[in-house]
Amino acid sequence: MGFFRSIKDTLRPLLSDKSILKMNQQQKLIHGKLTSQQVQPNSIDLTLADSVKVPKNNYIYVSGSEMIPVMNPMIKMEYDVEQFKPAEYQPGKWRFANHRKYYILEPGKFVLMASREILDIPNGYIGFVQGRSSIARMGIQTEQAGLIDAGFTGTITFEVINNSEYPILLFEGMRIAQVYFFKAQYAEKIYGIAKHSKYSRQIAATESRIHLDAEWHSPVPKE
Repeated sequence: MGFFRSIKDTLRPLLSDKSILKMNQQQKLIHGKLTSQQVQPNSIDLTLADSVKVPKNNYIYVSGSEMIPVMNPMIKMEYDVEQFKPAEYQPGKWRFANHRKYYILEPGKFVLMASREILDIPNGYIGFVQGRSSIARMGIQTEQAGLIDAGFTGTITFEVINNSEYPILLFEGMRIAQVYFFKAQYAEKIYGIAKHSKYSRQIAATESRIHLDAEWHSPVPKE
């Protein structure tokens, strides 16, 4: 019975707790010791690190030192696409209470946060991250890239928004998202330095590096 079950398991792409923990012990998929609360039947809960970045303001840099507000749809702006850079970020302020570190996310505010866990996805596997339902029911939206390609190593950056009408406390170490691992076909070229991947080996909350994409440096078509 066990033999046939193991054969069937090899044909199922979604990894179970047993398979994930086995690879965790080999320092694959996810590094570090996992608590029993983090281990779910087919996923691992990711916890918050003490890394948070907040936008300096609702601006982007355009040409030189000139700054243009991008949150005002009533203003028509003319700017040079080749000079575009995403909004700058600064570290957020953590507070302490009862030997715990927490961050107060005000209503409507957006911040970048990071997981404490380091993922290390070998070739032949992919990961998928999504926010926890319990966090969403508080009014917290945790966006993330979702798919994690083979070859990625680093922490996960969360784009966190408070959609409620009241401040919400986010504690360091709280379980905020969950990651699933799937078997996949082997990739010819994996994510990483050789592919010039922008977020390879990120260890803290990391702002957008979209301005490094090739299309931002292509000539702008003439109208």
